[in-house]
Amino acid sequence: MAEMNSFTRIQDAASANGNGKPANFGAIFQTFTFVKILTGVVTSVSVDYQGSLDGINWFALAAQDVGTVSNATFVVDKPCIFARAVVSNYSSTGTITVDVAPN
Repeated sequence: MAEMNSFTRIQDAASANGNGKPANFGAIFQTFTFVKILTGVVTSVSVDYQGSLDGINWFALAAQDVGTVSNATFVVDKPCIFARAVVSNYSSTGTITVDVAPN
């Protein structure tokens, strides 16, 4: 089971559109912190933060993050066991890394 406030990498220097590696917390958590780290030149990117109870069916945890700067997104009252980040609309020479921690 994941420890609270322990970050798991779910996108590792992504340079294309696609689903990140899901984090399996091993238990239901309701509050999360996602940290998006951009390196190099990122001119356009969208990141969807998604959750799941079974690792198959996914739902939105937060509004789509379309910012082109590194930031943190906090999610409250969204119970799930799995979390992932989905990169889309990527048009850049830089990379996107996303970490998530249950709080």
